[in-house]
Amino acid sequence: MPEGEARLTSSGGDRYLSRGDAGMLMWSASSDLLDTFTPFAVTLLRVVAGLMLVPHGLRGCFGFFPNTGVRRAPDRSAFAQFAESLARQGYWPSYFWAALACFIQMVVGPCLALGLFAHAAGLLICALLLLGALWHKRAGHGYFWNTQGVEFPLMWALVALFFAVTGGGAWSLDALLFGAGTKRKLGASAAQRCGRSSM
Repeated sequence: MPEGEARLTSSGGDRYLSRGDAGMLMWSASSDLLDTFTPFAVTLLRVVAGLMLVPHGLRGCFGFFPNTGVRRAPDRSAFAQFAESLARQGYWPSYFWAALACFIQMVVGPCLALGLFAHAAGLLICALLLLGALWHKRAGHGYFWNTQGVEFPLMWALVALFFAVTGGGAWSLDALLFGAGTKRKLGASAAQRCGRSSM
């Protein structure tokens, strides 16, 4: 056996693989194994990204979680106080922005978690979080999350942008109801088969 080569036994006799070819085969096998976990990983990230908004909507719109660092006035509703806080941050008309934020947190977030209209949901969530990051920047909070900086909203904005571009994935209501992503997946599989056949 030549030095630096590995023996590959088959029905047609012994063949020899270079170390590079053997490495490529190992990489291909491990890549195929990891690909089987891709739908699970994408679904987990999508569900977490969508549902993490719901507690914020419950707190800002309906007054849930009162002992979480938010001051409440007993004579005004939680939604009114949320709109007033947005007005102080420079968002006018504040009630419009408050209603839009509540809609995204309470409706669009669960839609993303379910993978329903995932492109549009991801885009709206990304825009909301980028606005939040912009406010933290203007307020002089810096970058780090422990100083209320842009780190946390910016990171999740990029996650939402991922789903705005790619959609909800194979395990989503979009795929179940509309076949979204199926054509793209079939096209990628066909391209891979063509590439392998040409080798």
